[in-house]
Amino acid sequence: QWYDKYHELVEYRNDNGHVRVRRKENSSLYEWVLSQRKRRKGTTGTKLFVFPEAQITLLDKIGFEWESEFNDVAWHAKYNELVDFRKKHGHLDVDPYAPLYKWMGNQRLRRAGKKRVAPLSDEQIQML
Repeated sequence: QWYDKYHELVEYRNDNGHVRVRRKENSSLYEWVLSQRKRRKGTTGTKLFVFPEAQITLLDKIGFEWESEFNDVAWHAKYNELVDFRKKHGHLDVDPYAPLYKWMGNQRLRRAGKKRVAPLSDEQIQML
């Protein structure tokens, strides 16, 4: 089933020149794309799932966008929160129970290039 949806996405890319599927165009493929992003981030719910490297490579080859525009907006909001925290406190020693602390840890994992974790973009690396 994964390969069927992958080939459907390849066809979509061939027809549209990109892989940014919109829900109103093809809700089934849209949901599948979202699930691939969640799998890569390890946020598939309570199941522990290992995203096969071969599947990640196939998606990368067709220009799969691991981050959506919504995620980009959310990332910048957290980044701005971090900047504000530093301006206010003069340091980045965030309370370990604060959501910002968890976000910072996720950025470290992404920067370290851990497998099966969506990497930071060059822009995000420069900003941090």
